[in-house]
Amino acid sequence: MGLCRYGAHNCCLFARPIPIVEVAAEADAMVTVFGILNLTEDSFFDESRRLDPAGAVTAAIEMLRVGSDVVDVGPAASHPDARPVSPADEIRRIAPLLDALSDQMHRVSIDSFQPETQRYALKRGVGYLNDIQGFPDPALYPDIAEADCRLVVMHSAQRDGIATRTGHLRPEDALDEIVRFFEARVSALRRSGVAADRLILDPGMDRRLVHGETADLAPTGFGQQVREAMDQRREHHIEQRDATRNRDGRIFYRRNLLATLREREVARAGAEMAEGKALPFRAAKDGESVSGKFTGTVQLTSGKFAIVEKSHEFTLVPWRPIIDRQLGREVAGIMQGGSVSWQLGRQRGLGL
Repeated sequence: MGLCRYGAHNCCLFARPIPIVEVAAEADAMVTVFGILNLTEDSFFDESRRLDPAGAVTAAIEMLRVGSDVVDVGPAASHPDARPVSPADEIRRIAPLLDALSDQMHRVSIDSFQPETQRYALKRGVGYLNDIQGFPDPALYPDIAEADCRLVVMHSAQRDGIATRTGHLRPEDALDEIVRFFEARVSALRRSGVAADRLILDPGMDRRLVHGETADLAPTGFGQQVREAMDQRREHHIEQRDATRNRDGRIFYRRNLLATLREREVARAGAEMAEGKALPFRAAKDGESVSGKFTGTVQLTSGKFAIVEKSHEFTLVPWRPIIDRQLGREVAGIMQGGSVSWQLGRQRGLGL
């Protein structure tokens, strides 16, 4: 799967399952790591399968603990040999997991192309919707526009149903087809009121259908650039003593490296902003209460942050779209697990 934010300049393409810990350690703060959790017996990757609700909840919590930013939950397999699953069964499979993660819904992605399941996920307040057909149904667009979740828009050569081995997409036509697809789909979503920064574009699985097999990063071209960038990043971590290299060449990273990198960036940004303000910066710690006036946002490499000011100091906390409604107003919440559980009016304990 290759993901890139709409309008971004770079993306990394990986066509094989990679352990979360490995990705989290080598990714910089610009990368959002998705852990794959499939609630089906015929998933393409057997290590991602969790069929019982209790096991699925345990697996999701562990993914978030070891470095996954988001858990991508698939209630039905999408490969050509998969058995069809009804929307009712999809909802039945994901409901217990959403109940268990109700305070971390911004870190949950639902992978489904069925509008009934997608509407259910929107009502539950998930952070991401992932559609292997790229949201082809305009009837769903009003519901999407009213929500604030991000959309993983995957390119698909077919427009409905589970994947098939159609074989009609030729390798020499693939790039032009993908570009045309995204131009049309992004335009349709934008006209319906979906903000551009909510869109994440995924070139999709048709690359595998064309070649008939999966492959690692290409040894030349962009694949080579990605390899070189990852090598440089590893050396940087070693220089900063965030990682060590054993005699056998293996590299070991310090625990919670992603959180550490984000904390460093927030501290640097806060210190720089303090120079232009009449207020000192104070970093918010996990478990602390956050309160003050929401005065704006700042975009950092590790994400977008809300600026919350008191009379004697200010802080930066992870931003979510719903907080925009409170611009210029007093807000309050609690830092929990790298996010904020906001208490906005009568909406208590929203994990946003």
